[in-house]
Amino acid sequence: VEAFQSPDASTSPRVMCLAFDSHASGLNLHRANHVVITHPFAARSVCPGAPDLTPLASAAAYERQAVGRIARYPQRKTCHAYRMFAVGTVEEELYAAWGLI
Repeated sequence: VEAFQSPDASTSPRVMCLAFDSHASGLNLHRANHVVITHPFAARSVCPGAPDLTPLASAAAYERQAVGRIARYPQRKTCHAYRMFAVGTVEEELYAAWGLI
């Protein structure tokens, strides 16, 4: 995180990957201005095979928090959020079940 936040653009990393389950909820990433959500936060537990889906409101809150890591003071750039999924995948089915597609 320290290297990513470095003011020296020539030496700081340009990409940082974080998972929803370990995204450090107090993290300030104001040097970034793009968030790419590559999978929905769907399971109530990190245990494989969890039977229930996270309610849409809770899943959306995790996504808003991910965007909130970059869209905060002292951010001066326009922030962009992207939600990606592939057709015919579990992610597509989840977004459809939540009524987002």
